[in-house]
Amino acid sequence: MVLLTIVAFPSEDVSRKENVGGAYVNCWINTDDTEFAEKEARRLIEENKWRAHKIENVSIYDAPEDLAEGQLEFYNEALKDGSCMVYHTWPREDRSPST
Repeated sequence: MVLLTIVAFPSEDVSRKENVGGAYVNCWINTDDTEFAEKEARRLIEENKWRAHKIENVSIYDAPEDLAEGQLEFYNEALKDGSCMVYHTWPREDRSPST
């Protein structure tokens, strides 16, 4: 399982409607190929009308025992569905410290 954390920005329509300026997107992709995981994560982000900006972190998990508290739900969803995207947004007027 590959977990990528990607900084992303919403389309203007999404930003206005939901009053969000951006997000850290945790992209759980059920693969061991990091290159495939990145392409799939970017595709899924774009499909959701967001724009991937940069990758903050890449982790590989071989077993659920390696997960931090609270991550098992997302890991299991990705096992079942192939991916799980979790958006941690910040408000439109705020700026992310890493942008």
